[in-house]
Order: sequence, then structure tokens, then C-alpha cells
Amino acid sequence: HPSQKIRIPLSLMGKEIPEGTTAEKAAPSETEISKEAEVSKKPEEVAEKITPEMKRYLADADFLASTGYITDYISKEGIKSIGKIAGSPSGRTLFGKEDIVFLSIGSPGDKFYIIRSNRIIVHPQTKVKMGHMVEVLGVAEVIGVQDGDIRAKITKSFLDIRLGDLLEAFYSIEPIIGDESDRKPDVSGVIIATRALKKINAFLDVVFIDKGSKDGLETGDLLKAVIIDKKLMSKASGIVKIIGLKDATSAAIVLKSEFPMGPGDTVAGLK
Repeated sequence: HPSQKIRIPLSLMGKEIPEGTTAEKAAPSETEISKEAEVSKKPEEVAEKITPEMKRYLADADFLASTGYITDYISKEGIKSIGKIAGSPSGRTLFGKEDIVFLSIGSPGDKFYIIRSNRIIVHPQTKVKMGHMVEVLGVAEVIGVQDGDIRAKITKSFLDIRLGDLLEAFYSIEPIIGDESDRKPDVSGVIIATRALKKINAFLDVVFIDKGSKDGLETGDLLKAVIIDKKLMSKASGIVKIIGLKDATSAAIVLKSEFPMGPGDTVAGLK
């Protein structure tokens, strides 16, 4: 898992080992080091070792932020925001990580998500307008104000960032942990869109469904996906896990899929 330290023996790295030295001597295992330490201690000094339980992270905060979300449909004009990228010292219009940009709002220390709406999502079955698909492009942090310009550094970049892209207030996101005891609510819905607007999706891709927190879903819930192949007139199954919630929609990551899934496929309680 991230930040875990491992020991790689020289023999596995293909390194030359000095003559008269074995791979084991060159890179003693943690078990051998532990045994030597135990022998050097007096019996009363040997304490019981407790191995912390390793958490199995399914998705980190950056992945979850970059999945984006679907807003409630208000109007075709676009999405609400609190500001935008107004310019840059370099005069460029395309930006990435570590670039300096000018914002239309903010004070030193403020952080914002940089967002963009790319299209209106229409329900594949009912044809009702569900909302705007919002891409989260990165994170900007205000570093100062100079000559009336609010200067910010782009600290994270998930996709290309452009002049005029919008801002929303920064909020912390907790990583998703895989757990066999996850809830399996009896909620049925339809896949209405996919991340990056892909038509087919498989393991670890992200899909969006037409059910959200008001329907009883919670982050971490597991649902069964029912995939219909109209050409072959057959059905297949998969499993998705809820990783992001809005009132009427949610984002889910594909954990298992016998066949690619996409808009129009359904999800249901995993019983």
C-alpha cells in the first residue's frame, strides 16, 4: 500500500554481489534481523509484537476527486461556480501542475477545485435531463496578491486546465477502503453516464447512476450491475461500489464485470 517500505534482496535486483558474500548476507531479511534482536535481549525485555491491521485502499483522494460528478439540472446555461481562472503571468491559456495563474477570487491560503462542464446528461431511458457532467481538473491554491492580481499555483492537475475554467470551494475527500462488510442496499437504478464519456467500461472504470443519497445510498455501498447485450439477447453481471454521492446521482467504480457496461445498463441490490 502507499508509503509501505519493502526490502528487495540484491539477488532479485540483478546487482553484482561482492565475492565471498551471499545474497542473504548482503541483504538480510527482516525476519533474520528480528531474530538477532530478540536473542540479544533478556527474556523480560522481549515484548509482544503487535502487527497493525493493514487497510486495503480501493481508491485514494485524488482518484475520487478526479472522477467528477453530475449536478442537478437547473438550466442549459451551465453550472454554478464561485470564480474562474482569469489569466496568467505568462499569457498562456493552457496550464498544468506547478503553473502560476490569476484567479478572479481568493485570499492567500485559499484552495479551490478547478472544474469544467462538458455536456448535459440525458437519462438513456426516460430522456429526462439529469444535469451537467462536471469534470474536476485539478486544485489551485492562492499564494498571494500582486498589483491587484490574485496569484495561485496549480498544486494538482488531473486533466488539462484552460483559461476560463471555473472554481469551486475545496473540500477534503477520504480514501475509499475495500471492506467485505460493505452495505448491500436494496436499491435499483440505471447507469446514465460514464467517466470521460466512454461508451463501454470495465474493471476500475467509473460509471454514474440515477440514484443518490436521497434514495438511501451511502459511500461504500455495493450494487449488482446487470449488463444486457442486445445483439446476443443475453445478460451478464458485475459489481460496482459507490464512491461519490449527490442527492439524485452517484458515482461508482467497477469492481467486477463479465462484459463491458455502459449507459442504459441497470444496477440493483446485491443479494
